[in-house]
Order: sequence, then structure tokens, then C-alpha cells
Amino acid sequence: MKKSPQKQIELLDSLEKHEGWLLLMEEARREVALATSQLALARSLPQSELDWRRGMIASALLILEMPSRLKERIKSDAALAAAVSSSAPATAGAKKGKA
Repeated sequence: MKKSPQKQIELLDSLEKHEGWLLLMEEARREVALATSQLALARSLPQSELDWRRGMIASALLILEMPSRLKERIKSDAALAAAVSSSAPATAGAKKGKA
């Protein structure tokens, strides 16, 4: 069963405050900092290794941002759905009058 946008946002807020999430974020930030410094200090790495490390860093950063990004998407989708539903009756009536 799909949860309402408000419930989804509440769940994400709860996740962001959860000790497990906070621990995960702390460790992920530490790993990103370590990977970044290792990348900066590496004298010569094959291109494939550079690409893999960059991808790993980018993925970790996206995961860290996921709850806030998802909340913004939920809010945006809800606003769009509200706008579409509020304009739908006027549009339907206008189409009937033209036909």
C-alpha cells in the first residue's frame, strides 16, 4: 500500500534522526574523506582505477544526500499532482464546450 506524501516525509525525517543512520553517515563521510585523500596522494593510477574511485566517492555522496533529495522529490510530485488535479475540472469543461 502506497503511503501518503506526508507519511513518506515523516518516515524520512525519522530515518535522518535515527542513530543507525547517523552512524552510517559518519562512517560514510569518513570513507569519502579517506578515499578523496588517497586519490589526491596517488602518484599514478591506471585510468580504470581512477574512474572506479571517483564513482565510489560519487555514489557515497549520493547515498548521504538521498533522504533530503527524496523528500524534495516527494514534495515536488505532490505539488504537481495538486496543481494538475485542481486544473483538471476546468480543462475537462473547456474541452466539452469545444466538442
